Amino acid sequence: MNAWFDTMDLLAADTAGGSSRRAANGTRLLVGGAPLATVNGVFTPESPYPDLGEVAELAAVAAAELAVPWCLHMRGEPSPELLEIGARHGRTTRSATTFMTCAAGDLRLGPPDGQRVPVRAVTSAQGVEYQAAVAAGFEVPAELFGSFMRGPELDAPGATAYLAGTPGDPVATGFGVLAGEWLGVFNIATPPAHRRHGYARAVTEHILRSVPYTGVFLTSTEMALPLYESMGFRVAETWTYLT
Repeated sequence: MNAWFDTMDLLAADTAGGSSRRAANGTRLLVGGAPLATVNGVFTPESPYPDLGEVAELAAVAAAELAVPWCLHMRGEPSPELLEIGARHGRTTRSATTFMTCAAGDLRLGPPDGQRVPVRAVTSAQGVEYQAAVAAGFEVPAELFGSFMRGPELDAPGATAYLAGTPGDPVATGFGVLAGEWLGVFNIATPPAHRRHGYARAVTEHILRSVPYTGVFLTSTEMALPLYESMGFRVAETWTYLT
């Protein structure tokens, strides 16, 4: 979990409009640089027992200062006190995601030469193409990302963006970030027309072979859980977002 926050701090520092502020007991105010509520707001790594004073204070700052949608993030189920802080600032819509981890030695990957699609690393020079492919994979307008995932964060230390498929015809995307001994896997997305062909697995396995690490983490939708479980990942916990 700490590696995930280290990764967010790294990306915030290298993203246009991004920032990270940490209170004394660990609560963070993160701004990811995109108009997406789940990458901006108050994040509580100490859940289920966060410092409620810090959460309330940073939520008030977010409400007063952020010009982008934002959230309250917590590990597990929100307490009544956290729900009340969220309601105070209009954060009442609830969603969840699954946080998964795997030790490097427990991964189950296919043969390296078994991939049926080329995977290439890209930089901010290909940022517009990459952002468009990520948006298509998540089935949202590219404008929803603002400048996020097309700028300097693609070139951040330890970070590499990936496109699967031929230039001009991406079939899947991925993003790997090395934070200490942990590798974070993000942006695994495939446009609807290219799903169920193994492309998401191909780009994920490519990332997992890209650098040495001790453990790896990612967040998963319910639909993607069987894919990651087949690769050795296990559910560590569920996160709740109030937006």
